[in-house]
This record gives sequence, C-alpha cells and structure tokens, in this order.
Amino acid sequence: MTIIQDTLVQLTPSILGLASFVVGIWLLDAFLRKTDEPGVDVESCLRAGIKILQFFGMAIGVVCFATLFSLLTVPLLSPIYRDVLTLVLLGLLGFVLLIAPIAKVPWAALIALFVAIIASGILVLVSPLIIPILPFNFTYVIIAVFLITGILVFISLKWFEALIKAFAMILASRPITFILSIIGIIQAILLFLQYSGGILSFLPI
Repeated sequence: MTIIQDTLVQLTPSILGLASFVVGIWLLDAFLRKTDEPGVDVESCLRAGIKILQFFGMAIGVVCFATLFSLLTVPLLSPIYRDVLTLVLLGLLGFVLLIAPIAKVPWAALIALFVAIIASGILVLVSPLIIPILPFNFTYVIIAVFLITGILVFISLKWFEALIKAFAMILASRPITFILSIIGIIQAILLFLQYSGGILSFLPI
C-alpha cells in the first residue's frame, strides 16, 4: 500500500466526478460551436475554460486508470468505492479521455519513420563490413532499406491505427459521452454521500 494509492482511493468520488464532467464538457463544446452566431460572442464566456479542461483530459484519463488499479489491488482500503459500476465507469471514462487525443496521432507513420531510421542507423554502423563487398554506392542501400522498412511497417500498422480511430469514434460519440457523463456524475454524488454501491444501491438486485 502506498501513499499515492491511498490518496487515489480516498479521492475516488472526486476523480469520478471530474472525469465525468470533462467528458460532458465535450458535448458543451460541440453545442457552443453550433450556437455561435454573428454578433454573439459565446466563445469568450466558456470556451477558454473548456479548452483548459480538455487539455488536461489525458492526464485525468491516466488518473482514472491509476485509481482503478488502486481499487483493485488494495481491496480492503475502502470497500465502499469498489462496486462494479464505479470500477466500470472509471475504466470507460479513462479510456474515452485517453483514446480521443491518441486517435488523432498518426501512429503508423510515426512508428514507421522511427523503425526506418533505426534500421538505417544499424546499417550505417555495420557499413565498414558491407561497403568493401558492394559493387555500387552504399547510399543507395541506405535509401532502399529506409524506404522498404518504412513502407512495410506503415502498411502493417495502418489497420491498428484504423481500429483505434474506430473505437474513438464510437466511445467519443455524443450519445455515449452523454450517458457516461450523467451516470458518472450521479454515481460520484452518491459516493460522496456515502451510499455504498452508488446507483446500484437503489436497484432491486
């Protein structure tokens, strides 16, 4: 048991409520964009605060997963927060907050570039052994290895990047984020009020 885990578990309602609020903020941001009209400065009222919260969205997502891990690994610390709904909400909210910005990164291209550079660098290191036996310019070999490695890795990872974007589109869709936000906020309030199980405590299960 660590001080960090103890703190995260004790702050579970706050973390859950904050994550739910930030996910809900995405809907407000989309609404403001639709309601912007000439002569009505809607952005100056809320947009700045929204952008700040969205900027810290990934960090909050990481905190959600850290809290989830702490709840699962330290079960006796605070059993009131270990109900199934709270655990599921922390996982889903953390995933939504992380995957939305991650999906915007061209991972296939970046990883392909990195691998191609590494492959070319290794080739340069062993060049003293290769150059004497080559009948043509060594530069052509480096270019060929760079291009072939980069293209193969890019093609291999492109499906994975498309899969991440598909998940992001589903989980970050307005109906999903709205439902997660509302349920998460209600659950956080009930946990603040010390209702063990939160929403589940009101269900005839």
